[in-house]
Amino acid sequence: MERLLALHVASLASEASDGSTLRESVTLLEALLQICPFSEAPRPGLFTMPVRGPSRFFGGEEAVMAAVRACVRDLVGQEGSLGIADGLFLVEHCARVGVVLAPGESTEYWRALPLRVLGHRALTQSGPRLGLHTVGAFADLSPARVRERFDARVVALHRLARRESAEGPGQRDLAWHKRLTRARQGERALDEQLGFFGQRGASDERAERAAFRRQSGAPDEAARCFHQNALCTPPEGPGTLRRSPS
Repeated sequence: MERLLALHVASLASEASDGSTLRESVTLLEALLQICPFSEAPRPGLFTMPVRGPSRFFGGEEAVMAAVRACVRDLVGQEGSLGIADGLFLVEHCARVGVVLAPGESTEYWRALPLRVLGHRALTQSGPRLGLHTVGAFADLSPARVRERFDARVVALHRLARRESAEGPGQRDLAWHKRLTRARQGERALDEQLGFFGQRGASDERAERAAFRRQSGAPDEAARCFHQNALCTPPEGPGTLRRSPS
């Protein structure tokens, strides 16, 4: 299962009526794509990237997190919350609570979580009556027993609990993805038009901010957030991190 870094930005998790949430999300995603070209925004307020390649380029996972923090501070004006774990569902949870898991810790941490993290009210209520209090206890049920007792959504959550799936049902907001893609395409088209007429576009503004950060003595990891394009090539081996709040 892929090791991911996730960024949760609370102010971007619900859309403002003036369209500012979409615009800020596009700008932040474009900046994160300079750290890793496989960055994405699965749902409003959540941004993810594979962490192994950027870790190799920046010199460790701590340096990648520093670069991401610099991006969100510079563009959104707040810290955001970071998490690192294996799989999309778990890393979103970790980002929301600010937990970084060392390589190899994800399964143990996942199994110890309370059943309610799966987000299914009926399962949360009925689970304790069946002696199920944690994700691990639910995962240990046989698939046949789960199919007999529960509906299709709970069956899908059981596969998630067993780590047979990395994503929860409906975790990705496909409508948001389409809107974000259209907005990014529109921004690039506008930049091209402005450049043709000798005017400044959003990419010019980002480049200027990067130059300012370098002149003001900002850390190289943060400046590279805007200045360089890191290729996400797999590292030769995983690093180590202790579990700690981000």
